[in-house]
Amino acid sequence: MYEVYEQPLDDTSVGENVILIDVLRAATMASIILSKNPLSYFVSAKDNKIDDLYSKNTSALTVGSSEYTYPNSPSRIWDAELKDKLILHRSHALGSMLDRYTNRNVLVCGFCNVEATSDYIKNSNKDWSIICCGFRGEERNEEDKYCASILTDSVQQDQNEIYKNLQNSVSLKIFEDNLPDYPKKDIELCFTLNLVSFAITAKNNILTKGE
Repeated sequence: MYEVYEQPLDDTSVGENVILIDVLRAATMASIILSKNPLSYFVSAKDNKIDDLYSKNTSALTVGSSEYTYPNSPSRIWDAELKDKLILHRSHALGSMLDRYTNRNVLVCGFCNVEATSDYIKNSNKDWSIICCGFRGEERNEEDKYCASILTDSVQQDQNEIYKNLQNSVSLKIFEDNLPDYPKKDIELCFTLNLVSFAITAKNNILTKGE
């Protein structure tokens, strides 16, 4: 039912149904943004695509850089008013995978919605390829693999175990100085189990709540 892939990615056997895991921080960003009911939510790694869409929709809100409306920070977007807004999100890891799998049946997952994603795939009666996006979509990381282990029921859902097992992850070093684009609060949000109760679907880089 499941096959897990890590970076660097050899995806020659990846199927039509794909789960993209990006714990730090895109899945959590997506869960928060979608919970605010935007008009439409587009995610890509391509700056030129984001810029082109923005040039045609200047009322859109851009996400993913200090030069944009909001940085790629769940805690910084937590209180944002996004209802009925067009959201353009540049994400290196998740975005590059969405660019790669535009025509697949895609789910986006993190600790933030792992239970809802698990229920979704179990109810689908389909085989799924689970891809750990890793750092910038290029290098493996511990948190995506750990999330995949929970998703495949290899590891129980346990909030304390997540912190215990990932407290020394190399990925956390960038948050040590609590910079505006990398606040420590993001770690807490991204490591929180089931922050939202919906799966996240993606098609042609457009993310929506799973039915």
